[in-house]
Amino acid sequence: GGYGRGKIGPPAGFQVAEGHPRRKDYLDYLEMKRKWEARSANPGADEPLLSFKPPPEGGERPGAGNGGRGPGYTWTQTPSEVVVSVEVTSQHTKEHVRCCIRPREITLEVGAPGGGRRALTVFGGAALWGAVKAEECFWTLPGGGVLTVTLTKLEAKWWRCVVDLEGHPKIDSTLCRGPDLLSEYEGEAEREMRQFFAKQLSRPL
Repeated sequence: GGYGRGKIGPPAGFQVAEGHPRRKDYLDYLEMKRKWEARSANPGADEPLLSFKPPPEGGERPGAGNGGRGPGYTWTQTPSEVVVSVEVTSQHTKEHVRCCIRPREITLEVGAPGGGRRALTVFGGAALWGAVKAEECFWTLPGGGVLTVTLTKLEAKWWRCVVDLEGHPKIDSTLCRGPDLLSEYEGEAEREMRQFFAKQLSRPL
């Protein structure tokens, strides 16, 4: 049976014994009730009614922009995009860049201008950490010595790395920061972050 009609939650004095199949639901209800009462007593409280803390994954602590570093590149991410940045020289042009992005694979090579230093292979047909919408991915070389590649994720979630290869460090995505990082984003990216975390925390930001 249910908890009764006309009100939310079990009647006063109701308990669910250890081993009962609804025991976890009952404990979840008690925790939510505690948070609701605490928020009612202190309207300024910022504790979400529904929250969870996943177990740590191991790996490096995420850097600025919830990303990290790899050999020859840095990367940042929002829930829907990953942006890879590669330092190049002012002599590099688009003719020096070979970039091929497939739903689960990326190749990125940067040639040497003037035949000087050796070409740089950033990703050589490497498996991406997650699937992407290949038709929405792109790269730019606007000048200033930075090549950027934008990967549009197929699923909105945190990535631990760009490619799943030895030598490309993973971050602990459970440590990716939420609302306190909103100031580091602007425009559409900030709006997206707000919606993502509001959905996770079950409250507006």
